[in-house]
Amino acid sequence: MAAAMRFEVVPLVEVPRGDLMHSEGRGRGVILVVHDEAVVAECMATLLRREGFAARTAYDGRSALEMALALSPEMLVSDVGIRGIDGVQLAMLVVQAIPGCKVLLFSSCETNGGVMNARAEGYDFSTLAKPVHPAVAMEQVMVCFRGAALQ
Repeated sequence: MAAAMRFEVVPLVEVPRGDLMHSEGRGRGVILVVHDEAVVAECMATLLRREGFAARTAYDGRSALEMALALSPEMLVSDVGIRGIDGVQLAMLVVQAIPGCKVLLFSSCETNGGVMNARAEGYDFSTLAKPVHPAVAMEQVMVCFRGAALQ
C-alpha cells in the first residue's frame, strides 16, 4: 500500500497576490491548467483568475491538447503524470503547434526522465517538484510567464 501524502491546506486569502495585474491594469492572457485531479486544476485556475489570467482547465492529456489547439494559450501548466497523453508529451505537442507557448510542468519526481529527454531534444520546459505550496506555485507561474528560466 502506498504511503499517504499529506498536503497543507492553505486558505485562498493567504496566497499572496502578484503585482503585475495591478501595474498593467489589464488581463494577462490565457493559461491552460492540466491535472487529473479536478480539485487541483480548479484551485490553480482560481488562483490564476485572481491574478487576472483567463485560466482554463482540463483533466487529461487528450482533452487538454484539443483545448490548447482551440484556445492557443500563452502558457501551459500541467502535471507530468496525467492520463492519456502524459504532461511532457502534451507540452511538446502544444509547443509544436503554438511555438510561443510557455510551459511549466509539475512532477512528483525531482528528476523526471521525460522532462530530461525533452530538454535533450531542445524543449525548454520549466519544472517544479510536487508537493508545492500554492504561493510558491504561483510565484513560479509568474516567473515562467515572464519568460525567465526555472530549472
